[in-house]
Amino acid sequence: MKLFKKWFSLFLGVLLLTACEEEDCCEDIVDQPTVNHYVAFEVGVEKVYRIDSIKYDDFSGTVDTLTHWRKELTVETFRDLENRLNYRQEIYLREDSLANWRKLKVRSVFVDESVFELKEDNVVKIKLRYPIKVGRAWDANLMNTLGEQNYSYQSLNAKEDFGWGQFTNLLVVKQIDEENLIEKQFAEEKYSPNYGLVSRRDLNIRTSFDGEILSGYDCRWKLVE
Repeated sequence: MKLFKKWFSLFLGVLLLTACEEEDCCEDIVDQPTVNHYVAFEVGVEKVYRIDSIKYDDFSGTVDTLTHWRKELTVETFRDLENRLNYRQEIYLREDSLANWRKLKVRSVFVDESVFELKEDNVVKIKLRYPIKVGRAWDANLMNTLGEQNYSYQSLNAKEDFGWGQFTNLLVVKQIDEENLIEKQFAEEKYSPNYGLVSRRDLNIRTSFDGEILSGYDCRWKLVE
């Protein structure tokens, strides 16, 4: 009888521990925001980004600073082959804040609770993926024929001052971070629960062994409208 009670108590303890672990796990999942908490689209809505770029030319030995503006306008919805609701966007550029917009391309996007997919230049990228938690990584090229590229979540509560307003609780997504003695590549995007993509940095440079930048670019996006 004593042996039975001992084993029963041990069995009960294991059940309680397992239940607690499962409950904690479920609570963690419930607490994690869904993808469409950070990204949402609506027909007629447009976003404008200011893009500041530094270009390094090793042939001419020059360094050029350029600024242009990019507009993303959501124009309509459509159903894909899986009957999912997609949004079509028109992308415009201009080199001056007062110049006329010129149409660059058309792209499509899909977003729901679990994934944010962007199809641009006939290439589908998985921009965000559930669950959203620091350290979570996924292959952004899973739906195309390009090589594997792992994106990962770096923060869910970053801050950034845009001059016209300060953003908090930003989702930071690292897209690439590779470096050797003469090359460095870095790309990162930040998403706000209220605005979607608010900033981006894309760095691709080649340097001498003493660190002098020889060629490449450093491009930074910021939402302005």
